[in-house]
Amino acid sequence: MSLAARLAGFAVDLSWDRIAPLRQKRIRWAAADFYALTAAGAVTEDAWLADVLAHPGDVAVPGLKTTYTRESAILAMGTVGALLQAHDWFKPAGLHGSSVIVPAAWVCWDRARHSVADLLTAIAAGYEITNRLGLLCAVNASPGAAGTSTMGAVGAAAAVSRLMGFDKKTTAAALSMAGVYAPLASVGPMREHASAAPMHNGLAARAGYEAAMMAKAGLDAGAHVFEGNNWGQPGFVAFLGGAGGQDSLAAFTPETWNLETVDQVFFKDLPACARNQAIVKAVLGLVIDEKVGNDVRAIRIVTDPRTVAFDHTNGAPFGLYDRLMSYRWQVASTLVHGDYGLANLDQGPNEPAVAEMMARITVHASDEFTPGGNRQPGARVEVDTDRATFAAERRLDFDLPLEAGWFTPYCTPATSMDEAGMERKYFAFAGRSLSRGTAKATLDLLLN
Repeated sequence: MSLAARLAGFAVDLSWDRIAPLRQKRIRWAAADFYALTAAGAVTEDAWLADVLAHPGDVAVPGLKTTYTRESAILAMGTVGALLQAHDWFKPAGLHGSSVIVPAAWVCWDRARHSVADLLTAIAAGYEITNRLGLLCAVNASPGAAGTSTMGAVGAAAAVSRLMGFDKKTTAAALSMAGVYAPLASVGPMREHASAAPMHNGLAARAGYEAAMMAKAGLDAGAHVFEGNNWGQPGFVAFLGGAGGQDSLAAFTPETWNLETVDQVFFKDLPACARNQAIVKAVLGLVIDEKVGNDVRAIRIVTDPRTVAFDHTNGAPFGLYDRLMSYRWQVASTLVHGDYGLANLDQGPNEPAVAEMMARITVHASDEFTPGGNRQPGARVEVDTDRATFAAERRLDFDLPLEAGWFTPYCTPATSMDEAGMERKYFAFAGRSLSRGTAKATLDLLLN
């Protein structure tokens, strides 16, 4: 049986009742979190990106005033929901699956025909397929590959196929189609803070939907897109994951999956690139514990070499994507304003005090923060002030079980989110464009 058919079997046969309760809760929050992020992204300075490739229609997107065709609504939601860089994080493969899977499922969710469980099961199927392909391919991919859009498009096709009620044959065709037409992305545009980079999530979500529509029309892309054919031609896995991915196929068994990868799906409490989270939490520690503020003469950021490689800024004025991807800007803004969150982003693209603080920063690589063995990813921020030199180190623990109740990688009690923290985050973001009543009604619907 082809790998596409086996993945389709998993997607079609998955039932909500079979998913462990704590994993169900994770999926519920994945849907709610991205809904809130979409509402917040809809009123940012970059929300116009939603309309660049969109066509008008009658499908609404949370927070946006324009209505769209279905495929354009998926593109718009995937784009604006990812604008604030506060979405989920599957660290083992470096993926942000919610930004691709949730928009495709949300827009295809017909409330007259589907229950909330139908929506959530579709999202769950998409997540597991995305994460497993990421483990197979993204982990083994050449440095510089960004797997969210590529793996996510296949997961989005799985979610749409579930909601469309496709049988296994049609679902397999949809997944194969997504494997052919999924966007290929490198981290280059993200590192350079390219203005089009925030659209790659929405484009992947749309590609997953369109793959499903092509399958519905009776088209297919061949049975062996993922594993390659018997004539020695490589498939999706070997193409993206190389020999390491191809060698791992023998242990790739969708028949045994039970959403284990969902245990490692975490959410961000700070609007910032995933690589920057420990750095910002370290400087927040200095602000909170040592009362470090504007009396700063020099700042040293010490972190792992791969994060240092992302040390880039396009310079002032700092656009929204610049601010969210630049840990230099985030550290400087935290020191200037005494906190870090949405309010920092509201200050706009060109604060002289922040630019001056950034000029005092130097960045240093150290393998002491390279994940591996017992080491968790992290960072240290050292600050010379007129009073003294202060330092704070933070590491992110991804290994705690779901029973521990943390929805962010554990750092410190003050900088880690439990379920109450998820709720606070939800209303803070959703409230940017939605009434409290609308936000609460949606959250109650998804969580109960």
